[in-house]
Amino acid sequence: MSHLIKKSTIGIAVFLVCSGLGLSQSYAEESVSQASRQDRIEKLKKLKQENPEEFQRVVNERKEKLKAKLQELKEKDPQKFEEIKSRMADRRRERLERLRREDPEKFREAMQNKMEKLKELKEKDPEHYERFMKNHPRLAEKMKNHKEGLEGKGEGFHEGRGERSARHKS
Repeated sequence: MSHLIKKSTIGIAVFLVCSGLGLSQSYAEESVSQASRQDRIEKLKKLKQENPEEFQRVVNERKEKLKAKLQELKEKDPQKFEEIKSRMADRRRERLERLRREDPEKFREAMQNKMEKLKELKEKDPEHYERFMKNHPRLAEKMKNHKEGLEGKGEGFHEGRGERSARHKS
């Protein structure tokens, strides 16, 4: 009987050690993956500095791959596609919110760039612009309100903030 207990105990100990190694291997792979991601980010930053055209090509290539994978997922598993799409939107909102808090100037610049791209789209492809606005009603409403606000301010006001310029203050 004691022999059976020894064998069982040894078996359990071996199992625990092996499963523990599997866990540590998983953690090791995760940290390597994280380090690998950081390396890729650093390489992309360096490429952006040294060769902007090549950087843009690489980014566009990665975007196309992502679009293809998402399209495939949309067809194969629409529920998972919606989950991923939702997570991506949440991350995008979180990053923008963090940018707004930590670097307001850079945030304003990013928003200005988005507005310029929308103006370009409106000029170059009005039908696509209308579809985009129809698919993004909150943005359409914000832009409408912003435009109306700027038109109602008149001269002497700064960029829709409602602040009179120093030369117009009495």
